[in-house]
Amino acid sequence: MKRNFLLTVLTVSLFVILLSLLNACSKQEQPVEQTPEMPAAEAPATEAEPVTAEDVKEQTKEALEAAKAYTIEQKEEYQKMMEAKLDEAKVEIGKLEAKAKEAEPEVKAKLDAQIAELKEKQEAARNKLDELEKSGEDAWAVLKADLDKAMEDLEKFIKGLIPETK
Repeated sequence: MKRNFLLTVLTVSLFVILLSLLNACSKQEQPVEQTPEMPAAEAPATEAEPVTAEDVKEQTKEALEAAKAYTIEQKEEYQKMMEAKLDEAKVEIGKLEAKAKEAEPEVKAKLDAQIAELKEKQEAARNKLDELEKSGEDAWAVLKADLDKAMEDLEKFIKGLIPETK
């Protein structure tokens, strides 16, 4: 993942550099007529200012900061979405526990087994989310994939619950 992040940063940096160079190259000299109201000393410059290495460094720095801010924003939105899914699983567990209390012994045994497995899957997903929250921007994509898998397992399990318990 760190490699992907670095490739993204490098791509953004090269894009900014190319835009800067194209911008500098595209400025064409256009003659400016001197009017009586505009003395020669105040006439606009007709030559394009050269792009310096410092300009490119500054633009690259700004692009990197923008990419980092975007990554942080994506991570926060993803965390909120996963929190909501875990809350849904908690509600489902509550429903199953309520049904288990009123169920016949045979059905109750099945429900109790499902509740235990559902809690395990929920806990696994919660641990992955906690790990994601503590991670840096460069590691979150790898952890995101792990959390996606854990949430997928949890959601599949919920969909496969005993039909009469839903």
